[in-house]
Amino acid sequence: MKKTEFFETEIDEFGVEYDNTNSCLIYAGNLNVKNYVVRNGTKKIMDRAFMDLDILEIIELPESLEVIDQQAFQNCQSLESCQLNKGLLIIDSYAFCNCASLKSIYLPTSLKTLGEGVFTGCTTIKSFEIADNNKNYIFDSGIIYTKNKATVIAAISALINPQICLPEGVKQIFHCVFLGCKSLKNIRLPESVESLGARAFENCISLQTINFPAKLKSIGKRCFTHSTIKSVLIPENVDSIGLMAFSACYDLNAIHVAISNMYFKSINGVLFSMDESVLLNYPSASKLLEYIVPMSVVEISIGAFQSCLYLEKVELPEGLIEIKENTFSNCRNLMHVNIQNGLKEIGEYAFDGCGLIKEIQLPDSVNSIKRSAFEACVGLRKINIPFDLTLIEANAFLGCNKLKVDVHLSNQRYKNFDGLLYEKCNYLFGLSEFYNEVDIPF
Repeated sequence: MKKTEFFETEIDEFGVEYDNTNSCLIYAGNLNVKNYVVRNGTKKIMDRAFMDLDILEIIELPESLEVIDQQAFQNCQSLESCQLNKGLLIIDSYAFCNCASLKSIYLPTSLKTLGEGVFTGCTTIKSFEIADNNKNYIFDSGIIYTKNKATVIAAISALINPQICLPEGVKQIFHCVFLGCKSLKNIRLPESVESLGARAFENCISLQTINFPAKLKSIGKRCFTHSTIKSVLIPENVDSIGLMAFSACYDLNAIHVAISNMYFKSINGVLFSMDESVLLNYPSASKLLEYIVPMSVVEISIGAFQSCLYLEKVELPEGLIEIKENTFSNCRNLMHVNIQNGLKEIGEYAFDGCGLIKEIQLPDSVNSIKRSAFEACVGLRKINIPFDLTLIEANAFLGCNKLKVDVHLSNQRYKNFDGLLYEKCNYLFGLSEFYNEVDIPF
């Protein structure tokens, strides 16, 4: 036996770790067989216990099992068969997420709790059933609902129709419900819907039309990211829109908001907070080549301009303190960004993949460049490092092999030599993974 944080454990002959009462399967990361039978008496499979195990193909569960914890089998790409036992009570969030070989599922009568994203990415499930006398859930046309059909819990992507009309009475669509449902083209929401969960329609690459009911109050983060919706009209009752809700929607050229909405507004198709201090989302398919961010803006949300197709030039306002993570990532035609004095930080992946930018002029106020901020900016040739810039994180300029750096003479941490960037401890700071530590003459 070996001692862990709070209890003694033992490892069986197949590399699977249990607690010493055999009631809890803790970890199976060292599993050495394709087919595995969980010990009789086990009541719980812990979170992430089998996560990322490609070796696992068949698992047999004991009648004693009550709980499959969150992410327990996530990313088990080879798992084909898992017969759920009659006494099972809980399948927690993302338990079988991305089990891309899973063929069939039968939810027993005993099941009381089904977490979010449980079967997201299970693209090969061809047979799905819920026991008729289960008191909590019902399955209809590829979609799992609570028994009263007030909440959409999950969708089985291989079993849904390209055209969906959800029944009246549905109030909530859980997180990740339709994530990655490539065949979904059109969905009609009933007037009763109040909430769309985070990532609910992300990567729905065929989705073209969806209505937004008048009672809708919240749209979760990344709700429609990488979908192909063509139009958006946010109704008056929406008071919450998550980060990147409409980012990287390549057919969306404008985001509209009902005039009576008290929390958000649209200005020339761009989504703002009502007081215009926060720019939330710029539509990826807008045909504008140049955009001047209004002077009222003091915050641009994470990923707000991500994957804009046509944008070539952006002028940022003086009141902006931070360019947040992924703000302009994958803006393939972006060539010029005018950054005003007052900006302090450039966030992670802020300009990742902006291959046409040739020069960046940083104001004196900038003091940090975060991880991978300019990664894959393959056309970047020139950037200045101001005297107060004291933090440049790993891979900030990864792949910028044409870049020449100009460091302010008063900078206390960095120095340039022959256009390359060094810390003053003589360590060559990684503009590229191909550079090595060298001696320099200072």
